[in-house]
Amino acid sequence: EAAFDRIFVKKGRPETVEEHHLAASEEGHWLVGLIAGSGLAPSRKEARRLLQQGGVTIDDEKITDEKYRLPAPPGSRYLLRVGRRRFLTIVID
Repeated sequence: EAAFDRIFVKKGRPETVEEHHLAASEEGHWLVGLIAGSGLAPSRKEARRLLQQGGVTIDDEKITDEKYRLPAPPGSRYLLRVGRRRFLTIVID
């Protein structure tokens, strides 16, 4: 119950979050493709809809641009939140 309150009532972060590793890239990674490819949304169309409706945050910053590219310098880590209950840590190798 305490973990549920921390995550959903107080809008905190879960203690353990699955990691998704990506290769470093100068041009970054397209967020729509990343969301769909990691399984946080069933399709790119659904990922776009989530972005347009304000349901996606990266490190607690709301992202609404469907053309957004996640910066990918080596060693970077981001907490991606899709909707209220889906979290993923993005690790750039």
